[in-house]
Amino acid sequence: HFLWFIGVVLDINKRGKHMKINELEYSIGNKKIGTDTIIINMGSALDCSSLKRGLCQYAEACYAMKAERQYPPVKPFRDRQEHYWLNNTAEQISTDINKALQKHKKIKWIRFNESGDFHSGECLQKLIQVSNLVDIRIYTYTARRDLITNETYKTLPANLAINTSNFERKGLNAFGQYEDTRAQCRMDCSVCNICKTTKDILINVPVH
Repeated sequence: HFLWFIGVVLDINKRGKHMKINELEYSIGNKKIGTDTIIINMGSALDCSSLKRGLCQYAEACYAMKAERQYPPVKPFRDRQEHYWLNNTAEQISTDINKALQKHKKIKWIRFNESGDFHSGECLQKLIQVSNLVDIRIYTYTARRDLITNETYKTLPANLAINTSNFERKGLNAFGQYEDTRAQCRMDCSVCNICKTTKDILINVPVH
């Protein structure tokens, strides 16, 4: 039991500090995302909407899923995040995010969905609304090829970057195995902003 506890502590330190504003639970930074980023999840990896629909091609390599299986506290934390996301309005969520930003002055980015994905088209629209109500860059990744169209980019505010996973849509970055592209994932978001600031490019990334 002592070794299990130590493992949980080490994993939490690696993934970043867990914080709470009202009912919004979030983490700040982790080993590869950096300490200038707030992480908010719409759900867990084990209950991922893309996984359930057979749209995720990396389930066996998913580090978010491995953490939920290895460390018991992780999934309940993400389940609470899911409940918050689904049961609060964009206005309430943005209010809580703005309070978090006032508390953490050095935050430059918000990463949505270290685990999970959009549950529905309504979730996509909610993220767009949230982005319109906060003054910070937001980025996320999605395998929901059934929700993202070639017209989606026209609806996104300037501070929201959506990166597609293994499918391509007009105006959005595509994230996958593209060996012939110049854009290469450095596998360390703390030293790279390409997914956060660019649009409509192919980004080659090895499975990791």
